[in-house]
Amino acid sequence: MHHATATSLGLTGTLTNSDITKTANIMMDLAVLTSLCDANRVIFMKMPAGRVYSNLQYAASDGTMKALSMESHSVSHRIGNAGMGGACVADALNMIHAIDKYYATLFAYLVGRLDSFSEGDVKLLDNTATVWIQEMSDGNSHNVNNMPILQAGSCGGYFKMGQAINVDTTNTGSATLTRGNSDGDCANGSSTNLDGVGTPSTVANAPINKYFCNLLNAIGAKAGADGFAVAGGTAPVTKFGKYDDTKLFSDGGTAPATHNSPGEFADLRA
Repeated sequence: MHHATATSLGLTGTLTNSDITKTANIMMDLAVLTSLCDANRVIFMKMPAGRVYSNLQYAASDGTMKALSMESHSVSHRIGNAGMGGACVADALNMIHAIDKYYATLFAYLVGRLDSFSEGDVKLLDNTATVWIQEMSDGNSHNVNNMPILQAGSCGGYFKMGQAINVDTTNTGSATLTRGNSDGDCANGSSTNLDGVGTPSTVANAPINKYFCNLLNAIGAKAGADGFAVAGGTAPVTKFGKYDDTKLFSDGGTAPATHNSPGEFADLRA
């Protein structure tokens, strides 16, 4: 059965092509196949940092479309290298948007593949939590505030679907869906506050740790008495990671694990 499925996904022969526009889709097809086989319950796909996406084009300020020639990590810092501060590279934001648009097409491809196979009376997608998440919301400020997370699939009915949910409505940040400030600098080709342009802590500051607790609980993980997932646990997972507040890193990360807001996001539950 799964040999036929592999064939239907085009997974035949030997992978020899190094063109990421082809290999990325192949790796996603492999993820779909291993999900159908129930060979792995958790699958990560990470696009390479420092990749020159020369297959992509961006709108240049001179009115033309140009091929990307700068690698993605340097573009994310907006200055042409992985340093902090400095002058904005011309059209940096347009380059970033071109790369993000490409990532969106990859996610759509994966979701479409997962939704094309039945699993019982639902689609394979319905039994997954398929997530597109960036490493951070602002590449130069290394800021995660206001970071959008896109999820498809309810993981067997655990999550709400078909909604845009601002988890900050139950926290201390803004109750509106804001774009934040990540596009506020380099928009005109100049920089005034490149290192600090990321969305401030007064907006969208709910700890991402809580979402990871949602995911762990959705797939059936259990916690021990301390709230962390553990083999043989019996309680819901309420803690993930060492800290859930960046201020707790102020001593270099030597303090014991501390969580100011344990538990998952109830707003995400079906």
